[in-house]
Amino acid sequence: MKWILIVMGFIFIGCASRPNERRLSDFKNNEGRIQRSFYKKVNDTLEFRRFIVNGEVATVQFGQIFQGPYGLNEQKIKHSIQLTKSTVALDSLSRLFQASGYQSKFLDDKEELIVQIVPDSTMVHWEQLGFTRLKQQTEEQIDARLKKLHQGEWFASDSPSMLFYVKDWETAIPVVVEVLKEEKLIDHILMARRIKTTPGEWHYEVIYPLEYEGVFNNM
Repeated sequence: MKWILIVMGFIFIGCASRPNERRLSDFKNNEGRIQRSFYKKVNDTLEFRRFIVNGEVATVQFGQIFQGPYGLNEQKIKHSIQLTKSTVALDSLSRLFQASGYQSKFLDDKEELIVQIVPDSTMVHWEQLGFTRLKQQTEEQIDARLKKLHQGEWFASDSPSMLFYVKDWETAIPVVVEVLKEEKLIDHILMARRIKTTPGEWHYEVIYPLEYEGVFNNM
């Protein structure tokens, strides 16, 4: 019996356990793409303004990122406005945001993209081992695709996260999304960008799903 359990354990470890719960289903995510983002640090809060373009429609999101009561990174979308996509209109709003103290980045550092697969809430031990295997397989595929297109590479992992350096996160996101759709994982994903405000301080902006509000835990 002991040997049977050991063999079954190796089988489970070698298999990838895929999540089934749609824990992010409350957050809409159409085919829009973030085209421009601007940030302003106000005390301990990072205010952001970003343009999401989908076909001929542009949505301007007004949001903020702050530290919640348990020291976790939290994100809130305060409101959004829609307008017809127009380069003139977006340029005009960009100048308005910049005149109000917003900027596209604070430091000239490497761009970091963080990808998390959200696990089911009821996974047992063997499923958790299989889920770890799924995470490893997924980060290998994303790494290979980014390298092939000269868009970035994997550089680290921790318990919930896969971390990638990317040349341009706005260009890299569709590459990562393509892999996740192929693997049928796109409905179980959080993606975030590390926004460094000083060499030792940063926030995490969740950039997928586009309307995500809540906690992003990178610990």
